[in-house]
Amino acid sequence: MNGILMFALFTAAVGLPAFPAEHEDRTAYEVVAFGDSWAYLAAPAIQRQFSKRLRFDIRVANKGVPGSTAEQWATNSSYLPSVVSDETKIVWLSISGNDVMQNYIKNQTEGMWDRIDKNVRVIISSLHSVRPDIKVVMSGYDLVNFVQSKDCIATAITIFHGLGQDEINRIFLRIGDVQNAIANSMPNVSYVSLWGTLQSQAKSGVPPPYPDVLFPSPAKYFADCIHCNTEGYDILMNKVYEQSLKDL
Repeated sequence: MNGILMFALFTAAVGLPAFPAEHEDRTAYEVVAFGDSWAYLAAPAIQRQFSKRLRFDIRVANKGVPGSTAEQWATNSSYLPSVVSDETKIVWLSISGNDVMQNYIKNQTEGMWDRIDKNVRVIISSLHSVRPDIKVVMSGYDLVNFVQSKDCIATAITIFHGLGQDEINRIFLRIGDVQNAIANSMPNVSYVSLWGTLQSQAKSGVPPPYPDVLFPSPAKYFADCIHCNTEGYDILMNKVYEQSLKDL
């Protein structure tokens, strides 16, 4: 199984990931990518969105930690405020996917969505208690692909105990529901829905409307069962840019 995938799925299950040093050298930047492996892997794609539009004055700081959960970041709530600078205007937050998978692995799903909602609010509130001017952008994820290989199918069985791809898709879509509700109830927080974006690409083989829970995202955009490849992240971060970053 892909090493990044294994790390993202199981690091948090055995203890806190190795968070970066709290006081590290900073460079001038205006966007912080914060959260889990999707933040870590998508940060270069966010930077490319600015670069291809000749916005070389904007840098993206990659503060994603593969395997991290909203619960862990809420427990370490001082860390996000510590990694922003005077130049930071936006935090792009990717979080909660690992919470969902760990709760399913452990059969601890009762009350899970309330816990995720509470923890994400703690993370955002910790930032805004220090820097209320910083905009937080959440975009959840896109639908993953647990059927592209035997390893992916085995991983899905391990995590979700035999649920089908359509049932797994519906579970992930609820992450977007939670984030959208948070964005609608907290100041300076927005939500960009990416669900079905990769399905909607030409020649994806998935008919509209999108997202279609009966299908995964196309395997051609994925490096493993859960994480996109460069092309996939470029498509998704282009949408994030157009809906929430282009006015920087």
